[in-house]
Amino acid sequence: MNPMGSAWLNGAFYSIGWANQVLFKNDIDGNDLGQLNVGNHLPTAVASSPELGVLFILDEWNNRDLFVLNEEGQDVAQIGRDRYQRFQQGNWSRSLLWVDKHPDGQLWMNTPGHIWQMAVDVDNWDVTELVADFAPQVNDWAEEWDGLGHTKHDLSLERRAVSALPESKSLQSNTLKNTCHIWKIRDIVLYIYSSLKRQTWDFSHFQRSIS
Repeated sequence: MNPMGSAWLNGAFYSIGWANQVLFKNDIDGNDLGQLNVGNHLPTAVASSPELGVLFILDEWNNRDLFVLNEEGQDVAQIGRDRYQRFQQGNWSRSLLWVDKHPDGQLWMNTPGHIWQMAVDVDNWDVTELVADFAPQVNDWAEEWDGLGHTKHDLSLERRAVSALPESKSLQSNTLKNTCHIWKIRDIVLYIYSSLKRQTWDFSHFQRSIS
């Protein structure tokens, strides 16, 4: 089983074990909470909204549409791939992030070489606007699977280490007006983008808390 995505919701840690029609559940101590059956879906990415009490999955079997699920694994809504892909130049993604703190652009997705922030109308469940986008300044970026995360204040990017990198370093980008802090943890590379100054982003309270 290959873990391919994860999300927290109401005290449960949901993860994708590729390729299965379930989400695996654990508590904060790692105890097994069973599996969430997601019906006729093959999740390839997962995210959550604690504020709305729902999960989001990209479905490999259904055109990689974005499905909104309740905590019982039942469909709440379906957002067609064309509704988000039109804002990311038709590129494909297997990475998904939802940030309730960004009400003007809750949905983040990654495509090879690019990160996209989009607004979603949660009343009609439709992707309505591209809020911001940027190309991260990282080594050997090329994976749909590269994961996006949020540390309350900062956007993070996780990917496998495919080239020689120091244990940690910082890169300053004058064009993006942000600093990229890089950690190498085992065979995973973690990138944290702090002090982003564009539109709704507010990652100015970066703290080095990775252990």
